[in-house]
Formats: sequence, structure tokens, C-alpha cells
Amino acid sequence: MRGEASGFAAQGFDEHAGFFTGIVTGGSVDAEHLMFSLRPDAGIVGAILDEANEPVREAQVKLFRREMQDGKEVTSLRAVAQSNDEGRYRFGHLAPGRYFIAVEARPWYAQNANVVEGVPDQVVDQNPNQVVSDGAVNDVEAGAATEEAKTESDRALDVTYPLTFYPGATDENGASAIVLQSGDRATADVRLSPVAAAHLHVPRATADPSDGMNVTLMRRIFGGAEEPVQSQSEQSDKGYDIGGIAPGEYVLQAQSFGKNPQSWTQPIAIGGDMEVNLEHATAMASVKGVVKIEGGGPVTRGFVTLTNRSTDERAGARVNEKGEFELSGQPVAPGSYEVAAATTPNGRVSRVTASGAKVTGETLEIGGAANVELTIYLQQKFATIDGTVTREGKPAAGAMVMLVPEDLRNQESMVRRDQSDLDGTFTLRGVVAGKYTVVAIQKGWDLDWMSPAVMAGYLKGGETVRVVGGEKYGVKVGVQ
Repeated sequence: MRGEASGFAAQGFDEHAGFFTGIVTGGSVDAEHLMFSLRPDAGIVGAILDEANEPVREAQVKLFRREMQDGKEVTSLRAVAQSNDEGRYRFGHLAPGRYFIAVEARPWYAQNANVVEGVPDQVVDQNPNQVVSDGAVNDVEAGAATEEAKTESDRALDVTYPLTFYPGATDENGASAIVLQSGDRATADVRLSPVAAAHLHVPRATADPSDGMNVTLMRRIFGGAEEPVQSQSEQSDKGYDIGGIAPGEYVLQAQSFGKNPQSWTQPIAIGGDMEVNLEHATAMASVKGVVKIEGGGPVTRGFVTLTNRSTDERAGARVNEKGEFELSGQPVAPGSYEVAAATTPNGRVSRVTASGAKVTGETLEIGGAANVELTIYLQQKFATIDGTVTREGKPAAGAMVMLVPEDLRNQESMVRRDQSDLDGTFTLRGVVAGKYTVVAIQKGWDLDWMSPAVMAGYLKGGETVRVVGGEKYGVKVGVQ
């Protein structure tokens, strides 16, 4: 059963995280006295103003929501709006929750020279956290002369707006949450203040002048996926120059193209004009492999995805008719990744083997620059688990039902969930072979259920199921 009305988004009966309670009629179940409570939409409006209290047009206004998502608390980007000629923006049709606003804009009068002339204030070399003094740079006198040549007017126009969080913080730790209840209308105005723009110079990474080069400055907001930073860039024989950058914490990603292509990543703290040498930056891995059916041949087509468990960043590649894939042009940074595959014929990941990296369950650990080769095995025979949730011997509706694999931390994709229907019944489909525990939790939707420590107590009250592919199982579980 679903309901909607003007000012109310479409909602399922007793909906939680996309699951809702099915209505069962007949028998002893009372389906004649249901109360369907629709939650009215909430919204946020506001204005983006500059240092002179004038409207800022075409500002990028980003809306983030902090919530439990797939068993983990995350703060994720939910929508992006652009301020109009009056500097105003609006986000509508919002569910209750905790929201944050971040604004990215550029002063209309800013003139940011792309090239870092003379000597940068800082040089980052070898250790990305080590700052080498001006004395380590040649032509100090030439750099000083260049600085003296800059006019006051040049400096006044060489500015930018830092990423600014509501109500006016330039650090996400100072961002204020906008807490919305059903039907709320909140106002969130943000005032921007310009700062002196920094300039970044990245010397050529290879001696071969024919090698191409690409440099991208990235940042994370609220620990989410890295995204490119608005800036002005220019490439020359000497390297890559980026201007119009606000001071702050960033991640530099660079690639060289030629006979021996390479990729690097390096966190940097920008406080002023600086030079970053890539010679000792962290090199990234290349990943390729093949997808096979367990006990059979390769798949004919599909898509493989690696998801960073810490940042939720994703890299993916198509699977060809031979079952092969390669993350070409997508170098992978060191980290822990979940391996997933959507293929034809249909199948689910049952195990992964690798050279050049460590694998635990479906978790791939990449330590640094390496040529990683994966073999991903899929299982095609899926089991189905039907069951009933009870409370004191009677059916319990609206409970979160979860199928927990033996190694929850490294077998995340094997988790299955459902919500018990009016008669307490549930169905868990697409289950691959393995050992599981079925648990039912009445108020489990806001739990950090991907944490083994959180789930440990609930597992004791669950029901163990050993699954063989292609079979059907029945289970009765008490609600906790």
C-alpha cells in the first residue's frame, strides 16, 4: 500500500529506508483498522550574500544529509541547487532529518592568474607533510622581484571564496545542522567572504616532453567521495599550474600519458602559493581481471565495481565478451574496497582471488602502486528464505529482518533485509550459499547494523541457517 497527496511525497505503509509493511487480508489478521500516517514534506530556502551584503548569483549550493545508510552513519550529498539573480535558492520535498548546507562560488570580479610566477611561498617535496623553506628554491631574488612587481590592485582582485558552510564556517567542523521535522520550512542564509587566492605549480613528472600530463585538485566534504575543486588551470612545458584556490586541505591527483603512464595521489595542505613535486607522491594501482561463473566459463558482459569502504568512492569498468575488465584511466588509491559485479548471465559474487593485493571475503586490500589482477567468481544458484517474525507467539509487523553472513565485515554484499508484513511474514531472496543468522529487530532501522560489535548481541537471539544455493528455507524468529 502506498499513499501520496499534495505536499506529501509518495510513501509506503509504515515505510523505513525503502522497506514497508505489506497488508495481508483474510484469516485472523485485522486489516480493517489501519492508520496510514503520511509525513508532510519539509523544505529549506535561503539567500547567498557577498561581503557587501549583495546577492551572489550562480553559486553552487550543496545539500547534505546525515543519516543511517546501509547500516552506517554517513553524511552524503542529496541535492545541488544554483542561486538565482537574487542570490536565492530552494530545496523542497525533503524528508525529516539532519541537513547541512555548503556553498561554492567565485567572486564576479576575481582575476586569478593561472601561472605561479617566480618562487612559491612553499615547496612540498618527498614527504607531503614536509614544507621546504624558500632557501631550497633556486632564483629567490627573481621571485622576490616578481612579487614586488605585483600591484595592490592585482592582489585585491586575486581572490576567491572558500567553501563555506551554513551559517558561515569555512571548516566543516563548524557547520551547523539544520534539523527538519515533518512539514518544517527552514531558512538558511549564507554570507561569503573573499580570501587571497593561492596558486599551485606541479613540475613535469617525466623528462620526456612528449608525455601528456593531467592534474586535478580534489577534496572531500564530510568524508564523502572526492570531487573536483573549481579552479583555473594551465599546462606548459614546465608543468601544470592551478590558480584561484582557497587555502585548505586537498588531495592532488596526477597522471602522465606516454610510453610509461603513471598515476599519483597526494594529500596537501595549501596555505599560499606552493610547488608540489610528484617524485615521492603515492603511486596508485592499476586493476584488471576476469569474471567467471563458479564451475563454468566466463560471463559474456557486465560491469565490475570497486567501492572504497572508508570514503564510498567507486571505480568501475565494463566486462567484455571474454569476461575481462580493466579499470583503464581509473587508477585506484591505496585502501580497502568491496568488490561487486552485475553481469549477464546473472550472478552474485561468491569469492575473489587476486595477485598484487590481499583479499578477505569480498574485501580487496590495495597497499600502493601495483598491477592488481582479480578473478571474480559468481554463483548463479540462489536460495530463498521465507519466515515469520513473532512476539510472544503472535505475528509481529514492521520489524527489520536481517540476514547476517558469518563474516559481516568482509561479506557486506551477502546481507539481505526485509520488513515483516502485517501477518509477521517476510521473504529474503537472492541468497548465496553460506552460513547466516536471521535476526528481527523492532526498531533496527537506525542501528549501525554493519558494525559486528553492534550486531553481536542481536545475533545471540537470532536463528542460524546454513544455505545451499537453489534451495528454499523456512524460519521463525522472535523479535528483539
